[in-house]
Amino acid sequence: MPIFRRITDILSANVYDLVERFEDAEAMLRQAVREMEAAVEETMNAAARSIAAERMLVRQLKVQRDRSRQAWNTARESISGGDDTAARRALETRERHEKLAQALEDQRAAAAAHNQKLRRQLDALRVRLEEARQTMHVLIARNQAARSQRQLVSERLQTCGANDAFVRFDRLSERIERQEAESQAYLELVGDRKAAEGEPSRDIDVQLAALKEEIAVETAGAGLE
Repeated sequence: MPIFRRITDILSANVYDLVERFEDAEAMLRQAVREMEAAVEETMNAAARSIAAERMLVRQLKVQRDRSRQAWNTARESISGGDDTAARRALETRERHEKLAQALEDQRAAAAAHNQKLRRQLDALRVRLEEARQTMHVLIARNQAARSQRQLVSERLQTCGANDAFVRFDRLSERIERQEAESQAYLELVGDRKAAEGEPSRDIDVQLAALKEEIAVETAGAGLE
């Protein structure tokens, strides 16, 4: 029956496989649970119909056995009354009811076995459904946590990228300032060299004039002697 094949497929399904096989894991998990719920409902309806059919067979079986018993009593009464013909007819009637009862008993036994199997399938499906519901909630929570973690990592990477940009900017600024300071120092050194190689500074001129005046004074003093 299709219902049993469907139940077998669902019972053998691994919920964790859904997470690997589908991108939208949460939606597929919920869809799987809805399918299981539908299968439970379908199985319950099928079980209800099958149990009702078994009970109808039980009632029909009871009717045939009652009629068989009545025919047996009729045959006994006919024999007691000396009416063998009536007794024979009653026994023939009893035999027909016994055959019908035997056929109904076989059908009832098959229906009972079928219903027992259906009940076990239903119980297993209910257990699987409850497990799937619990697993679904756990997996959804884990999936949401993983999504939050991925988002946090992404934000950290973005922050690190921004920090790297600031660091690069600071390094470039420092490099420019250093180059500017080196240029100024170079210009100062070049100026000092030109001053050393070019015209004498004003301090030298002053020292030279003072020296000449000192020599003149010394010469004048020597002449007076």
